[in-house]
Amino acid sequence: MDVALKSQLLTKLTYKLKGELQAGTVGTDALHILEQMVETANEPIDRPISGVCTMCGQRIRKLNPHRMDAAKVKLLREIARRNAKGFCWIKVQRDGTLISFEERPYTIQCDDVHALRLSWFGLVEKKGRRLGEYRVNEAGKAFLEGKKSVPAKIWCRDGKVFEESTDKVYIQDVKNVILDKEYWDSYTDEQKVGQIRVNTNVE
Repeated sequence: MDVALKSQLLTKLTYKLKGELQAGTVGTDALHILEQMVETANEPIDRPISGVCTMCGQRIRKLNPHRMDAAKVKLLREIARRNAKGFCWIKVQRDGTLISFEERPYTIQCDDVHALRLSWFGLVEKKGRRLGEYRVNEAGKAFLEGKKSVPAKIWCRDGKVFEESTDKVYIQDVKNVILDKEYWDSYTDEQKVGQIRVNTNVE
């Protein structure tokens, strides 16, 4: 796109957004991003502006990698075991002091983030958005039986899977895998740059 035309279009869009901001129909973050783009419109088009794509206005953010490991397999087995005992939804609670005596049969003391990651791999279902309750699904049962594979690695952001590796792993490949210091030291090297569209909705 011609630089002058680009600057003109961005300026018009900024004025439009200012009007919508006054009407309460657009978020200030979107307006701020566009103003940054207008200010630097005469710079090379492929130059990043404060973590924002100058071509499409998307916010550039990193995707975090995740792998199956022994800890996730252990939690998946425990959820499945309690499901098999007749408890439909299993609660995952990090703080043991918050688990009442009545809740113990269907509650696992564990960080909820591990259960969330199991859901990203498609092995458990989550009840509601914030209840912290899960149950193993058919894919999870098949994985535990060694009949189903999952991606060796997934890249996520905001609780959504954006990318999967083409190579797959079965439970026998990961049941003894420990994510040790070497893994976490190289974690940032495995992050990927992704984009998410600017949310202009006012909540």
